[in-house]
Amino acid sequence: MQSPNNTVISLATQQIVDLNGNVWSILNGQVAVNGSVDLTTGNVIEMAYENGTIWQKNSANLWWSKTMPSGSWSPSYGTMVDPIPNQVASPNNTLLTINAVGASLSAITDASGNVWSIVSGQVALNGVVDATTRSVIALAYENGTIWQKNADNLWWGKTTPASFWSPPYGTSVDPIPNQVASPNNTVIAEGNAGTVGTFTDASGNIWSIAAGQVTLNGAADPTTANVTQMAYVNGQVWQENASGLWWSKTTPASPWSPPYGSAANPVQGVDINLAFNAASPGSGAVFNLGMLSASGTGGEPGSTALSMPYAAAGVTTTGVQLTDYNLAFSALVQLGYGPLIIDGNSGLADDSTLSFQLKGTGGLPPGPLENNGTMTVSASTLTVGVLTGQGVITATGNSTLDIDAADTGETIQLQAGQLYIGGASQQTDAGMTFLAPITDFGAGSAITLYATQATDEVFVRRGPTAGELYLYNGTVMVADLLISGQTNIYASAANGSVTLSATDSAGALPIVGSANNTVVAANPTGSSGAVFDAGGNAWTITSGGKVAFNGVAIPATANVIELAYVGGVVWQENSSDNWVSIVHTGTTFSTSAAPTTVNPVQGVNLDLQTGTPGTGAGETFSVGALSASSGSSTIRIPTGAASLTSTGVQLASSSLLVEDFNGNGQLIIDGNSTLAAGARLNVQELGATSLPNGPLANNGTMTVSAATLQVGSLTGTGVVSGTASSDLEVGSAGGGETIQLSAATLFIGGGVGGVANPGMNFLAPITNFGASSSIILFQTNATSEVFNHTSPTAGELFLYNSAKMVADLHISGQANLYASFNPEPAFGPYGSVTLTATDGGHSLPITSH
Repeated sequence: MQSPNNTVISLATQQIVDLNGNVWSILNGQVAVNGSVDLTTGNVIEMAYENGTIWQKNSANLWWSKTMPSGSWSPSYGTMVDPIPNQVASPNNTLLTINAVGASLSAITDASGNVWSIVSGQVALNGVVDATTRSVIALAYENGTIWQKNADNLWWGKTTPASFWSPPYGTSVDPIPNQVASPNNTVIAEGNAGTVGTFTDASGNIWSIAAGQVTLNGAADPTTANVTQMAYVNGQVWQENASGLWWSKTTPASPWSPPYGSAANPVQGVDINLAFNAASPGSGAVFNLGMLSASGTGGEPGSTALSMPYAAAGVTTTGVQLTDYNLAFSALVQLGYGPLIIDGNSGLADDSTLSFQLKGTGGLPPGPLENNGTMTVSASTLTVGVLTGQGVITATGNSTLDIDAADTGETIQLQAGQLYIGGASQQTDAGMTFLAPITDFGAGSAITLYATQATDEVFVRRGPTAGELYLYNGTVMVADLLISGQTNIYASAANGSVTLSATDSAGALPIVGSANNTVVAANPTGSSGAVFDAGGNAWTITSGGKVAFNGVAIPATANVIELAYVGGVVWQENSSDNWVSIVHTGTTFSTSAAPTTVNPVQGVNLDLQTGTPGTGAGETFSVGALSASSGSSTIRIPTGAASLTSTGVQLASSSLLVEDFNGNGQLIIDGNSTLAAGARLNVQELGATSLPNGPLANNGTMTVSAATLQVGSLTGTGVVSGTASSDLEVGSAGGGETIQLSAATLFIGGGVGGVANPGMNFLAPITNFGASSSIILFQTNATSEVFNHTSPTAGELFLYNSAKMVADLHISGQANLYASFNPEPAFGPYGSVTLTATDGGHSLPITSH
């Protein structure tokens, strides 16, 4: 039978049969045909059969060929081109090891195209077993030499198939340099996405987990099942199954022992390295470790170090139980990391420590912790970076909590302990990012805010032993904490940090009243906030519209809609927009001689306070008329409020910024407004980067004269009139509003967060379009225009990008409107379109669709 195409031989026992039945072989370095030596050949080391042609290669790596025995070898001087295509030698340092039945799962190809493998513990060359070999456990390819290793860890090498294995008695020197077994106590675990690590033993075997079975050099071990973890400890390979039982072996051929497994974890009290295949890192997988528990022996605490897999999305455990024990997590930042996630209850006791440290460069903060259970820290230490989750951390027994920042979902119960905020990361003013409420503040507990400079303290009480504590450095707020458990909290500053305790020390910061320019508004659906004076007295508005002093209504007050604290003075505003100041002496109250319509907080920042700490709870807040004739003002809508309503905005040569967190509320104007003489009204979303302008519901007539209006979504049933070269920046508009564009530029869809083709979302009719006015549509690419007249100076304007409609506007005031396209990226990735009453020579073609 004819030999297959691409057949290669290199030993005397091998042969090639050509199309005509001739048998070709190598005999003492010469070609033999049907047993007869071809005397024209010499130093032959290999033969090949390619597309019906016989090839021979000599020791100089030159090839000659012929198609029949009587033919001549050609070319005359040979060729170095290998006749077999795609012949690629294995990479240098290739290593093959055996599976449980003594065979390799792949092969090594040498520079001559010979294929070397292991079959039943013997070397096989091009599929033919080398009978001179036995007990082979590995093959290596190093600098052109084939090496075999036997079960006694001795190596022999040869450079050609015909060479002898040498040295005669083998060598214990590994031919592949830098062959290093995995670190002691390496642990691999299967992730939620099937991602799993590998480790290498001292013999170069590669162990892993696939589909719940141990794999050795890529082959599944059928004697294993339900495998969840593997470990490499002191030269032994360990596997753990889903029942928490461990088995081990020292070589691939050894049996797993003990026969029924052991519940003792071989890696307790040592360093654990969650490993993975370097060619396929954690890849966003979450690694599940179950419960982590350890106890010391009563002397020095025991310790375990656990390294997170590179690029993993996180490591999840059902709880951490430590007694007299230290557990240290770590992760390399250069390769990506996720949080330590604890989805269950935990306990740290008797001088235990749980920490998570980021590594890779100097000065890195601790790593993130997501805690979704109740963690009790008793006479122990917790050190983490950003704390998130929906759990509770309770500190007792003079424990230490070192936390850089915390989310609102977590709660800290500080019964008897020290809370350090921002310590390891040295984040400036870390008290502004610690949002978790701190409850059960014990008499002996304390909070230290690192990298914080403060000059004053304000403790706004929300109850007899609860409140919101603010720290200020001059006029700048540097901390905002929710604390309960003590009637008073005292702050002392030293060495660049501030410590909070329940004890008034000689160095305590002065407790001042509410922040200057604090404003509270009457709330018809719930309690309003409070203004605190320098004496700590609380001023509020009752549901009946009276001012209350420390909870007692002042009879002489009525129809109060706002309170303000300005320059140490408490002011009240009534429903007629009249302001009076209030002072008290003992139990006597008096007001300023004459009311004034001048708002005492003009040109400054107003922070509307709510009755519930940190939330407006969906309430609607009303502030009456807003007016200013100079400077700039900021009003922050309470977090969670549904809206902030004003009876009108009157601005001249001044600016008003209305801020809303995360799009929870809107500004509503239920009256007429005027922006004039360079004034600016801006509604802005806050809470993250790249947020758009905020929503405005305008239900009156707003005249914008030589001024600027900047809003996102414009709704309502009012009119916005732009005159005297004003700028109207509007993201989108509802059909109930009307835009009168007498002499102004209307920018549609501009600013941060703009969407493509905003002209499809601008439903408000645009009337009184003046000769000098214009409309700019951001992020719009148009190729043609259609203006369907409904009257001589009114119609519906359509813009198209080829066949796709990209704008639909109702415009009146001009007989014709001309559109021009500007491709500049400054106007968005799609460019912009400008609409004017003048044909500028670069207008889009007016077509019919």
